[in-house]
Amino acid sequence: MSKKVEIDQYLKSLDGIRRADPGPFFTGRVLNKLRAGSDSVTRTRLPRWGWGLTVLVALISINIFLLVFQSKLEQAALSEFDQPTPDWVMEYTANPSTPIYGYPNK
Repeated sequence: MSKKVEIDQYLKSLDGIRRADPGPFFTGRVLNKLRAGSDSVTRTRLPRWGWGLTVLVALISINIFLLVFQSKLEQAALSEFDQPTPDWVMEYTANPSTPIYGYPNK
């Protein structure tokens, strides 16, 4: 029963409160700011589908780039192994007891 009495006291204390009135032209100023802000936001930001499309185009272009240049990279890697064996390797395998540090770098 004491809770009901406390609630009634709080509700009765609100009786003397008057409504807060905004200043003149408040609504018009707020609406003008919202209109001005919404125009600049829509011009500078991409919508969600725009970002998705941008990412998709970037991924596709990266894949095409890698597919085109993959064959050139493979040919360059294989050409290293197509060269004949250097002379110092042949000499070392013929005489394994000789040190390789005396041979010039080619």
